[in-house]
Amino acid sequence: QKKEADALIVGRKEALARLYETVEVDLQILGATAIEDLLQDEVPETIALLRRANIRFWMLTGDKKSTAKTIGETCQLLQVSDAGSQLLDLEGEEKDEVKQSLNDAISQSAQLLSNGSIYSIIVTGQTLKVLFEHYKQEFADLSLGASAVICCRVTPQQKADVVSIVKETQALTVAIGDGGNDVSMIQTANVGIGI
Repeated sequence: QKKEADALIVGRKEALARLYETVEVDLQILGATAIEDLLQDEVPETIALLRRANIRFWMLTGDKKSTAKTIGETCQLLQVSDAGSQLLDLEGEEKDEVKQSLNDAISQSAQLLSNGSIYSIIVTGQTLKVLFEHYKQEFADLSLGASAVICCRVTPQQKADVVSIVKETQALTVAIGDGGNDVSMIQTANVGIGI
């Protein structure tokens, strides 16, 4: 089946290449635009002040992992410049892969904490699905010890489920969202803020 699938992909790529040769002919570019979505002023400073009040941050986004990580670094949610900080990446789509990744992260977190260091976590919605199905408590314990958690490529329901994990620890949760895909999360939190 793999050979058939590979042959099908190659066939499609060749067909598309032939199509591009007929369509993309004598093009004249009239202009180009680009959009940059910048952080609001003083976001990193605000996050730093809130951290001093022992407030922890979880970023729940539909963005892809690389975008979410860049945003986390830019707003200083992830403290990558700090030598005593490490980003733990939970990965996998199969139960065994996710379990191994989780076990590795648990070991690393224990070592970091024993050295007086901190850690953050990044996880995609695919991995989160397996974690919720099989390792919810282990994920919760690991995440609740983290300085920050980034969940990327998550669905609206996964956002609400993640807020529930934190809320179940008797912690006060505040969810801030700016779109329709944030409604469930906002409703699940103790305090929900729609922008």
